[in-house]
Amino acid sequence: FETGATSYFNNSRDLLYNFALQNKVLLRPLGNIIYILPPYCITAAQLEEVYEVILKMADLIIQK
Repeated sequence: FETGATSYFNNSRDLLYNFALQNKVLLRPLGNIIYILPPYCITAAQLEEVYEVILKMADLIIQK
């Protein structure tokens, strides 16, 4: 799939950010790249929720 130019202001950034927020996950996408920086006190279950949202985002982008 093609996400366009790989710049900080890539259009994928807004899509990823808004999708994550709608799923109660705060991420900071940088262009078409996302990263997580969880706190040290995060539980395995909470981290699994974050990964599930990221997988849903990947599915969303692949479908577009």
